[in-house]
Amino acid sequence: MHTLIETRSETFLNATFGWVNVKDVAYAHILAFQTPSAKGRYRLVERVAHFSDIVKALHELYPRISFPQKSTTTEDDKSKVYCETDQRPPKTTNLRFVAEQIKDHLRRQETYSDVQSQNNGTVKQRISESTESTTDR
Repeated sequence: MHTLIETRSETFLNATFGWVNVKDVAYAHILAFQTPSAKGRYRLVERVAHFSDIVKALHELYPRISFPQKSTTTEDDKSKVYCETDQRPPKTTNLRFVAEQIKDHLRRQETYSDVQSQNNGTVKQRISESTESTTDR
């Protein structure tokens, strides 16, 4: 996501991935540690989404920022899937929506950029400007 904002790329990756929030992964590890009967491996995927879905969510959250409108290939092919899931919702966690996860990710990236003095504040400025425009409504 950071690359989409900073590089102002004209295209996004034509791929579908399993997406999960790192906080949910940490919580799943805690639950597994606290549950003696937990054995084996578990997959934790909040949703399987094409990059176009992520770009759409970013655009809705930050309408003043320009995001790519097309994928890296000419056809709108959503057939590349990089994970498989059985689509059963987990019974032990309360997963959050992609939009909330994107906001959290961008806030963490903004803080990281401030601490590291990277990118001359470009990310912070662009996100702050966009946030101001959405809170004025």
